[in-house]
Amino acid sequence: MLLKHFFVGKIAHSSAGFLAGAIGAALITVAVSQSMFDEKYELGLNHGRLTGLATAMQVLETEFGVANDRQAVGHLFSVKTSSAIVVLVDGVKTVRVVP
Repeated sequence: MLLKHFFVGKIAHSSAGFLAGAIGAALITVAVSQSMFDEKYELGLNHGRLTGLATAMQVLETEFGVANDRQAVGHLFSVKTSSAIVVLVDGVKTVRVVP
């Protein structure tokens, strides 16, 4: 009888430790995965923004051309090494691309 109580107590004690360890591991996993999710979301958001701006830059270059010796009036946006600028052509503001 005494031996039976000893083993039951040991099993219950080790089960509580296992349960506490499993809950702790689950909480750490949730915290780390949430942090990684936020990083990946920001990365995807920025990638989409850059892709959209690069596509807009290509369309502007095709439609309006590349800036030459015109006077720049303003700057719209830049993507890596290219910029979309506002230039004055014969008194009319228009958009050009500076590669």
